[in-house]
Amino acid sequence: MRSLTGNYILVYYTARVNEKTGHPENGDQTKTWQPTQYANVVRHVPSGIYYARLRVKGKLIWRSLKTERISIAKLKLADVVDEEQKKAEAGYVKTKDKILIGDCIDAYRQKQFRPTKPRGQKDVKALKPAAIAYYEQRVDVLLKSWPGFERLEVRHIKERQCAEWADKARQNMAFTVFNHTLGILRNIFDFGIQAGARYNNPAAGIMRESETGKRLALPDDDTLRKFLSIWPETPNFGSSARR
Repeated sequence: MRSLTGNYILVYYTARVNEKTGHPENGDQTKTWQPTQYANVVRHVPSGIYYARLRVKGKLIWRSLKTERISIAKLKLADVVDEEQKKAEAGYVKTKDKILIGDCIDAYRQKQFRPTKPRGQKDVKALKPAAIAYYEQRVDVLLKSWPGFERLEVRHIKERQCAEWADKARQNMAFTVFNHTLGILRNIFDFGIQAGARYNNPAAGIMRESETGKRLALPDDDTLRKFLSIWPETPNFGSSARR
């Protein structure tokens, strides 16, 4: 029964891959797929592209490795296995719908800017109107600092893009403003995760800024000597301090 099911799955994926690559069906699955020296890598003969074929928690997964070189396919396989295992552990269920950042922001607003998963009692309490207005301002700041952000598909955004945004935002925002905006960015992605658009948060690795007071900048030696040189010439300088 298992081998029969496996054959049906192989026929299904063969037809699917041939349709995507534009290669006609030849009816012989053994000529369409070629095994390799690696257990989870197979080669699609008509196109020459290597595919990952693995089973995670009982689910058979096929992923194109997008290369015609076996050495590169082997390297990409490790990333695919790691990603699929993380998806399975997170209980990720992929949605067929196209979810944009704007959709996640709308969901965030509908929940009155409360996170998808409360981390404490403060995340459960409803925000006051003034606080909601503040969150709206922070969302506006985020959208202005990342042009076109709301039109991007959630699943396509990379950690690199978030890091690039953070590098620019740090230069133009106060520390507190940056940290609050970063928190909103993470919450927006969490709504995408909840909807099944992706399994991880690409902004999770961005470090917050320290909100402690700025370090006192003392004058250099030249500035200090110049200041001391004019001190005696200044009328009544420091007279109030000597009283």
